[in-house]
Amino acid sequence: MLLDEATNEAHEGYINHAMLCRSCHPPTKRYCYEGGGLRDRYEAHYLMSLDLYARRAFLAQLEPIDPVRCESIKTLLIEIHQRNQADLC
Repeated sequence: MLLDEATNEAHEGYINHAMLCRSCHPPTKRYCYEGGGLRDRYEAHYLMSLDLYARRAFLAQLEPIDPVRCESIKTLLIEIHQRNQADLC
């Protein structure tokens, strides 16, 4: 699967951090503060490559489990959308 440039950069930042950080352990979904933020940023960029229904389904599943993280990803999705709209103008 080919990712757009922003998604690829977010993915590389997340992976590079997770591989080096002793506090981050992706298989058990344990992350340091920075690692969690990088993971959320990558997921938000990835979600923007999906259709609206898939984004809503992901957020609907996440919200009961982790409402704080869900809000964080929603905020990132809005930022990405606004940046994309500004780039179109």
